[in-house]
Amino acid sequence: MIRLLLGILAGVTLMYLFDPRHGQNRRQMVADRFRRGKDATSQPGDIVQAGHDTVSEVKERAQTVVGKAQERFGQAVHDATDRAGETVTDVKDQARQLNDSTQARAKAAMTSDDSK
Repeated sequence: MIRLLLGILAGVTLMYLFDPRHGQNRRQMVADRFRRGKDATSQPGDIVQAGHDTVSEVKERAQTVVGKAQERFGQAVHDATDRAGETVTDVKDQARQLNDSTQARAKAAMTSDDSK
């Protein structure tokens, strides 16, 4: 079964490359791709440099995104802290007003009881 599939694959490949109309163009394309692949592998420094450049670019983008996220998070925390402080101040003011009002009522009630 494997031999049959390999035979079919070989036949299709030969037919593709030696087609009377387009075979020469296809062979040239395959040869060009092999040459480019050979050139790329003969220059490993270029490949390493390209990989290094890509990694550096990704790292810079990631640092930018993280920096922006930290900035936004820091601002959100600052805003939330400010709002919480304002809320605490408002609650304290309301508690003082309620306390003053309650004390005034208590005094008024005691004064009315004393006058009886």
